[in-house]
Amino acid sequence: MTTPGTQGQARRAPWTFETSRCAATVTPEAIEFRFMVAAPDGSLSEMLLSVGRHDMPTLLEEIAFEMPEALEWMSAAIMTVARDRRLAEEASSVPHQRGA
Repeated sequence: MTTPGTQGQARRAPWTFETSRCAATVTPEAIEFRFMVAAPDGSLSEMLLSVGRHDMPTLLEEIAFEMPEALEWMSAAIMTVARDRRLAEEASSVPHQRGA
């Protein structure tokens, strides 16, 4: 999300990350992030980012440079998905008891 500046220099475009409009899911192959960004003209764009697990370090480095405000949310989303998965696994391993 960079735009050409004067004399070919790159500068950051004033895109805004909409933290209230985000979601993350985990598939066997990737982590998928769906979020909204506001363009400089105020229009909203939905973005879907599907990242293979082995590409995550590179992605986080790029996001930290281009859209640092998104990094905190993406980290929190990964932790939420991991917690939900762990809770589901724990619940499925507990035998269900029937009332007497």
